[in-house]
Amino acid sequence: MSLSLTSAHEWRISTRARGEVLTAAARSEGCQFLVLGLPEGLTAQEVEGWLGDLLGVAAESTRNDQNPRPIPTLLHHALTGLLFSHREVWNSGPAGSTFSLAFVEAGEEVAFGWVGSGQPSVWIDDQPVEAQWVRVRDHAGREAYAFSAPAGARVQVSLEWNPPSPGAGAASVKVEAVWGAGAQPQLIGDDEPDAAPFTIAEMMVPWTEAAPASATAKPAGGTGSSPAGPAAAAAAEPEGIADSAPMTEQELPELIPPSPEPPDLTARALRVQAATQEPAWVEPAASPAMRPRPRMRPAWPSEQEISRSRRGGMRPWMWIAGAIALALLAWFAGILPGVSRPGAKGQGFALFGLGGARFSVTVDSRPPGAWIAADGKDLAVRTPSTVELGAGEHQITLSFPDLGSAAFAVRGSRGDRQTLSVPLWGTLSVRDADANLPIAVDLDGSQVGYAPLTVDSLAPGAHELRFSGPGLTPWGQALRVRVGENTEVIARPMTSPASGVLEVRATYTDGNGTNTLEGASVWVDGERRGVTPLVLELSRGPHSARVEYRGERAPVQVIDLPGGNQRFASFELGLNVDAPTLDMGSLPAAVPLGRPTVVSASLGGVTSTDVKEMWLHVRSADGPWRRYQMVMLKAPDGVVGVALFPIALFDSRGNARYYVSAADQTGDEYFTEILTAHSAPRQGPARPE
Repeated sequence: MSLSLTSAHEWRISTRARGEVLTAAARSEGCQFLVLGLPEGLTAQEVEGWLGDLLGVAAESTRNDQNPRPIPTLLHHALTGLLFSHREVWNSGPAGSTFSLAFVEAGEEVAFGWVGSGQPSVWIDDQPVEAQWVRVRDHAGREAYAFSAPAGARVQVSLEWNPPSPGAGAASVKVEAVWGAGAQPQLIGDDEPDAAPFTIAEMMVPWTEAAPASATAKPAGGTGSSPAGPAAAAAAEPEGIADSAPMTEQELPELIPPSPEPPDLTARALRVQAATQEPAWVEPAASPAMRPRPRMRPAWPSEQEISRSRRGGMRPWMWIAGAIALALLAWFAGILPGVSRPGAKGQGFALFGLGGARFSVTVDSRPPGAWIAADGKDLAVRTPSTVELGAGEHQITLSFPDLGSAAFAVRGSRGDRQTLSVPLWGTLSVRDADANLPIAVDLDGSQVGYAPLTVDSLAPGAHELRFSGPGLTPWGQALRVRVGENTEVIARPMTSPASGVLEVRATYTDGNGTNTLEGASVWVDGERRGVTPLVLELSRGPHSARVEYRGERAPVQVIDLPGGNQRFASFELGLNVDAPTLDMGSLPAAVPLGRPTVVSASLGGVTSTDVKEMWLHVRSADGPWRRYQMVMLKAPDGVVGVALFPIALFDSRGNARYYVSAADQTGDEYFTEILTAHSAPRQGPARPE
């Protein structure tokens, strides 16, 4: 089977399969997926639907990822999705039975990567290159490989994948992808021959089972030609065959290899074939001259070669097999120098007293999840984990990718069990730009105090700061904390003008409909300021507003007015709706500073189960508003909230602005007007008479 993925502005991808290999593909803007060898129990449509979801997730993750990477961010997230799919979704078959690739075009870069066992070859501008592969690894230690190049270059990739199938007739797939000028995509039909260079597996197929590709091959430059590439050009025209003349009916077919049979027996067989049927390899008279295909296998060995092969002695494969067996046995026994594989016990030869001296170290970190390396070798495990080391001194390195690392020395003897638990926190320091302006600091959604401040034991990684202050527009800042380092931030406020504009409007509904109401009395912060419509310039911060017309009073509204902006307070009268009202209890004309003073507010027209909470809001001397939860008591016609007035919030002139708010179970809010409390002057101790 064959598959081709082509587009005028994307990677040109073609596959050629020998044997039964199922494939699936999906694409989106800038990214293409190709899966070879579908997992057991899944159809091509199901896999392609899953790949479509992966494309959407990779694109969304790329938009939210600002981290610098050695490969395009889209390819990084695409390979992460493929790693997850191999581990969690496509794991029903034998190991290595599924192979997946991703091809990406991102701005000034093009790149590709794969998950599985494969050895690709890369050409840039028709020159072979030694690619510098970038590893993408998931938390389970699985790895994908990737390569990127400038988008202006001509990039060619050739890769062959062999599924883990036994037997000489095992299937294989060859993938060729081209990017850049001059790349002509092709569509390979199921009835057209494989035009790719022969692989070693194909060279060993008996010639009687091979498809006669030369009978249907098309001239170079036709629609059936394979993508141009250094490897393809070298294999397509072997020396001595490319310039051969067209065959005739009497000529021996070039694809028949020399045979050890007697010559007269071969000649008689050819005469019988010529007399009974037309030769299978005769070129049509109307077609242009065709070049014979290379032999499907080498010539039969001579008697001297057979004699030499029967001589005694060690064959090369015996030496190779012996070396591999010794290396595996030494690795299992744990006697190789350096670091053992994670979780190995090193007891293979220990049963016979031949095992190497080793000790174990339980490695933990705060926070957990750091990658562990020993003596510069990545162990592909995270903390907490237990590793085994050879007796002696070693260096353990714990790291978070792109966020720094820390190294620690450990020493042990045979059989020792040690524990390494270390902190990898970072710290954050927030400085204030104006000491006279209180700025509240929130870290990752939780309030941590007022600047200046220091936050210890902060996990390495990305964090978000939010700042706010009296009369200031809230602002934020993103930061990255590194292992063992202090990150310093200056809370520089984004100041706004000291005043804003409040416009008060009202409407009246009667038998004639709803109309704009002019002449309704307006109270702002408890003082009558005019009639509707009314425009006032007020200081930034909270202000209360209410209107009254013909004895009807609308509910109070509290509006937080930002500096340099305009806000509107709109009231509706004449609706004849009995809405709950919140009324403030009276305070003494002068609040005494030497004893507690209770402030109260009553919410009428409700029951105690309707009210969710009540709060007392008081402006502090330095500007910010603070709130205190009130105790709610049942009343004959509603609920009464009581609280102690915070006398510590009076300013230097003995004044403090305050109001009360209440909320019911449905989320509706009610307010009192903003009033000003005055404190009584402090009295000194009484003089003795």
